[in-house]
Amino acid sequence: MKKGVLQTILSLLLVTVLLITVIFPVNVFAAQIGQFNVNFQMDGSTLKVTLIPTVSSAEAYNIWYTNVENPTQLSQAVAGYPIGSKNSQGNYVIDIPNVQLGPNGLIYLFLSTNIGDTGWVAFNVFGGGSHPGTGPDQDVHGNIGQFKASLKLNNTTLTVTLIPDVPGAEAYNIWYTNVENPTHLSQAVAGYLIGSKNSQGNYVIDIPDVQLGPNGLIHLFLSTNAGDTGWVAFNVYGGSDPGDPGTEPGPQPGPGGDVVYVGSGGYTLVPYGTQDYGGEIRERSYELQWLPVGANRRSTENFTGPVPTNDWGTTLIWGTMWGGYDQKYSEPLYAIPTIFKAHAGGVNICYPPRMVINNGNEILKHYEEAYVDISVGGVGFSAVDARVDKVTDWSYDFVLNNASKTQSIKATILHGNPFGSFYFNNVTPYITLPRGLPAWIVSGDANSNVLLIKTMDNADEDYNFYGIFAPQGTTWTIDGNQGSITGLRANMPPGRNYISIAPLPYNVSFGQTEDMTVLNSMLNTFRKYAYNFVTDTRISYSYNENTRTITTTFNITTDNKPESTASGTIIALFPHHYRNETVHNYLGYSYHNTIRGELKLIAGTSFTTTEKFYGVLPVMPNWNFTEAEKAQMRAYLDELINTDSFINPSNPSAGLTVALDTYWTGKELNRLVNALTVAEQIGYAHAANILYNTIKGELENWFTPTDSNGNFKNDKFFYYNSDVGSLIGYPSGFGSDTQLNDHHFHYGYFINAAAQIALRDPAWAQQWGGMVEMLINDIACNDRNSTMFPFLRAMDPYEGHSWASGHAQFGDGNNQESSSEAMHAWAGIIMWGEATGNRNIRELGIYLYSTEKSAIHEYWYDQYNEVFDPVFNHEAVGMVWGGKYSFATWWSPNPIEMYGINFLPTTGGSFYLAEFKNKISRVYNATYAEGEATNYGGTGNSTIWKDIMVKYLALSDPSRARSEWRADLAPEAGESKAFTYYWINSFDKNGTLDTSTYATNSPLSVVLVKNGMKTYVVYNPSNTAKEIVFNNGVRIQAAPGTVTVAR
Repeated sequence: MKKGVLQTILSLLLVTVLLITVIFPVNVFAAQIGQFNVNFQMDGSTLKVTLIPTVSSAEAYNIWYTNVENPTQLSQAVAGYPIGSKNSQGNYVIDIPNVQLGPNGLIYLFLSTNIGDTGWVAFNVFGGGSHPGTGPDQDVHGNIGQFKASLKLNNTTLTVTLIPDVPGAEAYNIWYTNVENPTHLSQAVAGYLIGSKNSQGNYVIDIPDVQLGPNGLIHLFLSTNAGDTGWVAFNVYGGSDPGDPGTEPGPQPGPGGDVVYVGSGGYTLVPYGTQDYGGEIRERSYELQWLPVGANRRSTENFTGPVPTNDWGTTLIWGTMWGGYDQKYSEPLYAIPTIFKAHAGGVNICYPPRMVINNGNEILKHYEEAYVDISVGGVGFSAVDARVDKVTDWSYDFVLNNASKTQSIKATILHGNPFGSFYFNNVTPYITLPRGLPAWIVSGDANSNVLLIKTMDNADEDYNFYGIFAPQGTTWTIDGNQGSITGLRANMPPGRNYISIAPLPYNVSFGQTEDMTVLNSMLNTFRKYAYNFVTDTRISYSYNENTRTITTTFNITTDNKPESTASGTIIALFPHHYRNETVHNYLGYSYHNTIRGELKLIAGTSFTTTEKFYGVLPVMPNWNFTEAEKAQMRAYLDELINTDSFINPSNPSAGLTVALDTYWTGKELNRLVNALTVAEQIGYAHAANILYNTIKGELENWFTPTDSNGNFKNDKFFYYNSDVGSLIGYPSGFGSDTQLNDHHFHYGYFINAAAQIALRDPAWAQQWGGMVEMLINDIACNDRNSTMFPFLRAMDPYEGHSWASGHAQFGDGNNQESSSEAMHAWAGIIMWGEATGNRNIRELGIYLYSTEKSAIHEYWYDQYNEVFDPVFNHEAVGMVWGGKYSFATWWSPNPIEMYGINFLPTTGGSFYLAEFKNKISRVYNATYAEGEATNYGGTGNSTIWKDIMVKYLALSDPSRARSEWRADLAPEAGESKAFTYYWINSFDKNGTLDTSTYATNSPLSVVLVKNGMKTYVVYNPSNTAKEIVFNNGVRIQAAPGTVTVAR
């Protein structure tokens, strides 16, 4: 096993030294002090101490040690050391040279930490027993994972006691072998379920008729909630040498790599698998050509965490890709309202003009070199690349270094903030007005630290205005004359090396004269905040179940320079912010006609939004279906089971009959899940059994990384890439591996399917839930301190929606097409949280769902008629980009697909679309009218996705949907005739979403209304009946484990 692979594995399992302890017990020992686990390793006369935080907020500042027994004062220390910064694994490592140990390896440590001093704590460096300094304790034989292991032999029965080392440690299964150097789990002599902890909080397992190896050698292997331990060697007879230690400890090796087990499932640590649509076997060397790893990762030593893919700024960190495409700097960065682009000379800035192309189907306010207003660089400065230095929730710091790293420019940019903030290291700033077009200084002069610049934008023949804010005492060397200024050299005072620049929310058309009173007032307002450089951005959210609202607070931290005259910064609120924000202390200025509509300005360090959550349903209501209707649904279910070649009715537990990629597997799972709910609701047990077991079997296939012999599979498994910080399913699809595209689309289907199984079988969720939550964390990890995944990978907290491209290497920025598949993922997270009783996951899902639906209403559907350009003659967009919106898809110009991609799959998570019922009928009508106008009304083209279209229509007009559905047409890939029929008729009988009424204690609930009659629908995931209270005073008793419908 390669050392680098081993280190990666052990860091993932968080048991690096615990495992090594067993193999080298004389050199390493682990214990705890304060909020840290402690590892010791002797290297000659140097003692290496590693402090591993047990909570994410733990910090340590100084360490002292002594060999004095029972010390009482800090003055008894032999020596003390400052601790310094954490390493890339988030641990502190301290070397104590020429260490002086006490008897039998005794040492005492003392820490100063962020929660106070620890006092003296005793340890045995040589790995002794229950009391430091007393030598080995024969009952405790070593450590395995997060447990101490005690082994006692009674005749032929070996009793293994697992004593948790950390709170929350859980173990599920144990295997043992007497094989020397085991490498596969299949080499186990036997395995056992571990069961529950005893009254002391320990696990006790009896292994009957145990077969020991030479000299009492035995290897144990655990599956735990922290992952798989791998084979770990012990000596049952208690010696310091466990026998032949075998290979290096770690996760179970397989062909060419390793596996980490998570409950009953697991994932691989090697990139084997088929490419998109099949193809060659993936190899590490091939992966290095595409992903942001190694030399392709553009980050400084300050930023070592998981790569923030699928973000508006990912282009900064993602180097070579696309089979050789090398972006050393960046594609345009759509901070909005300002656009930036890194290049060899520095950073370009523009506030772009509006452009209309493709017959009005695309509206752009994007970056082009011809639109650059200002370029920030330095005299003689040339950068070799741009590298990410820091990432917060919606800000990026990046650094441009020269070849020798003796000169650099550091920039901070963020969403919703007009300023670009720059630091110059050994660089004399030079600001270029690059287009050779008219430019003036309209306020300030060569001796002013604040300048107001006027530049001509010849694309739309108007003038843009920029404020340039340098330190007090700065003078300028001006190249060119008024009307033709080409550059500004900043001569800054010693010790002040910063400048900020922002476009002002003001422009005039060619031939008009600017209003200097307005401009100077604006400039003075911007000046107050221009010197407050943003250092952190952070969201927090909370769910109020009683009001069914999610409240999100956006917080900004600044470093205020001496020139600052006010706290906070200027914040540009997007429409989905101010539409849901109640404190309107606006500055009176707005950026009009941006790609996101009007941006209203406030000043401060935070703002708060509140969005309504109307609920999701795992099962649609069954109310008064006639026997004839039920018979029709049974016929449709039989047709599905007998004609879907992916289903094997004779062996459903085997899962699907073929290995589809992650997206098409997800689509098929969605088809079967929704058909399952129909079968259960109409009492068709035969179909329900086949569908349920096929879904469960397929999920288990994907969550199991090896075959029955312990060897890797070539398909249906997940691979974790620790260099990037992403879980990749194979077979992959649509660039989900090489470009990390669309993970939330693909994995949302898996999460939803798993939630449906968990609602029916909580024990299954306990066994396999670890892998489901790996998928959730891959797309939306809400732990900023995670070393495995970036924070909220897919979701852009400020834009309010997710992004689909993993790399964002496009001139128009990142993009997202299928907003509805994103919503499907968030609905699945809500249902998984409810099914498993995990309030943190449930609240995460509600935040994602409620936030994105607000952005969808604004930027995909323009519900308030304030975002789309008047020439954009469509009811919705197909794609939202950083710098444009377009009526398009990646694959088809058919209006049915361009509209339909943003409401499939239609499920119990689609009720957000019904919040504006009038929009639904307009979109439906426009779909077919535009199809005829663009020659897409012909046979085949006008009838595709008919089930998707009528299911969407049923959210507002189920009677019309029922009349327009054609059962003779083939269903869309993720749909079934049974569910379409059930869906339309359910709405037709019960009505459509009532936004005035909601349950105050159940997120899995909606209220429907028809002709004034309200239907209350609740899914109760618990195993006991629950009273559900609605805001209008209605109370109903919800039966356990099913959907309850009441009127």
